[in-house]
Amino acid sequence: MELSPYRSRGKTDHISDQDCLKTAVIFGGNASGKSTFIKALKTLKQIVTDPFFSTTFPIGNWDMPDSPTVFDLHVNIDSLHYEYHLVVEPVDKRTKELLKTSNRKKGTDPNHIMDRPPLYLYSVVEETLYVGGIETNGLKERVLDLLIDNNAKAEINEKLTRLLEDNRIAKLDLEEKMAEINELQNEADRLNAKLKDMRAVMEQRVDADTRKSFESGTIDLESPNQIETNSYHLLKEIKDTENDMRRINSLIDQGRSIIARKTIEINSNRDVIEREMSRSCNVRPLLKVKPNDRNPLAHSKPKVDQINRLASWFVSSLIILETDDFHLPLDEQDLEDKLSKIIESMDVGIHGLSWSRIDNKNEREYLDLIKALMQDRDNKRIRDSRESSIENVCMTSTIVKMSRGLYLFVYWIGEESVFQLTAYHDLLKQKSIDLSIESDGTRRLIELASILIPTDKDRVYVVDELDRRLHPKLTLRFMDLFFNDVSSHKQLIFSTHETGLMTTELFRMDEIWFVERDDDGSHLYSLADLPQDSEQRSIFNKRINKLYMEDVFGGIPHLGDVNDLVHKK
Repeated sequence: MELSPYRSRGKTDHISDQDCLKTAVIFGGNASGKSTFIKALKTLKQIVTDPFFSTTFPIGNWDMPDSPTVFDLHVNIDSLHYEYHLVVEPVDKRTKELLKTSNRKKGTDPNHIMDRPPLYLYSVVEETLYVGGIETNGLKERVLDLLIDNNAKAEINEKLTRLLEDNRIAKLDLEEKMAEINELQNEADRLNAKLKDMRAVMEQRVDADTRKSFESGTIDLESPNQIETNSYHLLKEIKDTENDMRRINSLIDQGRSIIARKTIEINSNRDVIEREMSRSCNVRPLLKVKPNDRNPLAHSKPKVDQINRLASWFVSSLIILETDDFHLPLDEQDLEDKLSKIIESMDVGIHGLSWSRIDNKNEREYLDLIKALMQDRDNKRIRDSRESSIENVCMTSTIVKMSRGLYLFVYWIGEESVFQLTAYHDLLKQKSIDLSIESDGTRRLIELASILIPTDKDRVYVVDELDRRLHPKLTLRFMDLFFNDVSSHKQLIFSTHETGLMTTELFRMDEIWFVERDDDGSHLYSLADLPQDSEQRSIFNKRINKLYMEDVFGGIPHLGDVNDLVHKK
């Protein structure tokens, strides 16, 4: 995909000062490869930003799973043109077997650690970077070549084996604690049934005044002479059973708290295991070159600055959002107010957003949140934020998404505060409600709205199915707001099924792209790439979206005749 404005005319406001198109909209049938294209970009970012990377998404040729995968990315940054080339290949069979031993079979107990998706590990085998001026007519300089260090492999594998054994023992300890909690729960259920039966008997045998005194706690069970003998023994047994219930429930709550924290600790160990496993595949920190590194190219400070500038672009400027992802920049001042104004303009009934604090003194509510996070993919971000606040003696924060909504975790030297994003539907903003009550489309808007906040920072947003769960008019409104922000340095690349966007009134021809799948794989091409003298460029008599649905441009499902399916024997 090339987003250079040379194949089409018009809409010069869609061209950035970096001489790139501001948008690209990708159309294609289901399973055509749109999401795969975005996943590949996300994987590339993960490789560059995480030196010990693994992925739940298999990259490369599925017909030849052991073949190398090649990434080529060209990007303009600060008047310089960067050409980054990266080749990765799958890990060896031995490492795959080590990974299998670190997995745990999923149990039927809901408290059991949930299996993660299967991991795919890759080694970097080739990496080069060329940098040149945008106006230098192709003049460029090699800045980086890959150097692989094999010296620490035996030490890493030894550490990996030790970590796997430690984690295995920790999981056994956790299972013992789970079994203990199950026994306590069974005992609590038995006592609860017993207590219910005794209270039924009390209603029949004990007079009303004595029952009232017993319930209020004013009766003295240490003085049996004040109570009829049969009633005394019954009430004394009820009281003792209630005390046993409180003791057992306290032990259960303590045990659940230990299980929640122990599970997070084990998952943290799993992250370390995955990192060490990746290191055993010779993966090194990519684009993290310092002047004292052994790479001779790294002794030139200008080259180091260029490499680090590209690394910073991957970390901060390239923002990739799959269908369930969100983007809320914590470094954005007055974020709540800016988001509120955007959402209020969308006519979804919301007049404001705010972060509402969750009181962690409410132990049961807080433990429910921790339990949900045990199975959440973002819990690692929470641990990293907490550890960073302790190590650097500073305040850190991170936002995670769960089925209930969006949560902000703030740490001050390890001390935790948790906030939930809530919405106001009244103009006076007196009562907020959970996002879990909002519609899926409203939540999707909130998760993407920060793309529309004006910024002077370089940002490239890549979004899978931007229109997902949105009314077509809201999607058009979203694009109108994006194009109306002429001062920001933003680029938006997104896939969609909304053919109402397929119009030259909204996009240039070279901003409209299609994905077509055939026996050789998926192919990405622009409307401006199609031959000018063919029927495919005859858009003046019909709307583009109508031609698209008639399969003039390709990139649609080929479904065949429904009668062939209905009458097929």
